[in-house]
Amino acid sequence: MTTIRAIEIPKWGMTMAEGTVDEWHLAEGDSFAEGDLLVAIESTKVMNDLAAGFDGVLRRIIAHTGDVLPVGALIGVSADPSVSDEEIDAFIAERSPDSGDTGDAAAPGTEAAPAGAAPEHDAPPAAAAPAPAPSVATPAPAPAAPSASGVTVPASLRGVTADDVFATPHALAFAEEHGIDLGAVTGSGRGGRVSRSDVEDAVTAAGGSVPAKAEATRSGIPLRSTVDDSGVDATPVARRIAGELGINLNDCRATGRLGRVCVPDVEEAARRFGLSDATTGAETPGPGSSADAASFPVAEPANTPEAVPFTGMRQAIASRLQQSAQTSPHFRVNQEVQIDALLSLRKQVNEAVPAVKISVNDLVIKAVATALIRVPEVNVQFDEASRTVLRFPSADISVAVSVDAGLITPIVRGAD
Repeated sequence: MTTIRAIEIPKWGMTMAEGTVDEWHLAEGDSFAEGDLLVAIESTKVMNDLAAGFDGVLRRIIAHTGDVLPVGALIGVSADPSVSDEEIDAFIAERSPDSGDTGDAAAPGTEAAPAGAAPEHDAPPAAAAPAPAPSVATPAPAPAAPSASGVTVPASLRGVTADDVFATPHALAFAEEHGIDLGAVTGSGRGGRVSRSDVEDAVTAAGGSVPAKAEATRSGIPLRSTVDDSGVDATPVARRIAGELGINLNDCRATGRLGRVCVPDVEEAARRFGLSDATTGAETPGPGSSADAASFPVAEPANTPEAVPFTGMRQAIASRLQQSAQTSPHFRVNQEVQIDALLSLRKQVNEAVPAVKISVNDLVIKAVATALIRVPEVNVQFDEASRTVLRFPSADISVAVSVDAGLITPIVRGAD
């Protein structure tokens, strides 16, 4: 008699509940010996290789890279070459979460009795069917009112999810939040696992509604100040042009004489905010103004992030880091650095371009942006809604600036 053996998600540790298939080391049809590495599996704590406990041939790969399955789930099948594909298919069907050892198939809507069990009561003799009672119109259930999050759950899906439903953690949390019975939702994942997208599709198909998710993108237009700018020192022409363009003088970098906001400063602010740059040339910039600097176009790159799915291990790391930030004491490290070369570069730039005054802070911002590009794993954000890491192609640096009203953090976009 030929033997068919199952390859399953192992349990590495007491708290391991599921594993993610990372990579198979064999292909279907490859032979292996006891101790050979079959597949790499990742849990929330470790990435490890599953070693074979017997000799065999990998006949079927069930789970593929990225599939998340509970401990004990079938991920592959080993069998001799003499075993037919039909026998392997039957073995996989028996191991499917949707299958059951219930004997003969029962009619829809009924449960099959265990084999050999006697009925609880004898069937009563046939009797004349009673006259049908007059039908009474049943009022249709009132549609569910949308929740605070905008989700409307139809009556056919409302209920409590049973403990044995095979679903992802996100789907379970979504169902618990909105009172959805996942038993009424058909899963599209491996082994019939219900995902959050399956729940949202079922709600929509049944007549409910789920608000569309906002795309994780950044706006290229910075926020504009709403603080009163009547006290900002500016030339009359610059103040007039700023009023015509609707620009707050607090958003203008003062480069004129004695720290006044001049026309080129307003033009630069208008360019940053995407406003019309049609300004009058009534004011002639004086020495030390930024007219020459404003003529240099500064490109703002499109900084659309790439969404990288979060693995189980990365989720555990993020959770631990968040817990550490909330409960552990933190301290700052101050270190002295020799910046003679940096000061020399600053002096060289300022002498070459008189209209531009580079500060040490400017060079530090540039250095931080360069470091982020060289180490892209640090130039990221964590999106809680989509549970993904947003990896940005360029570096936007936020700088803390002290003002009379408090502290603001303007963003230097594309600082790399």
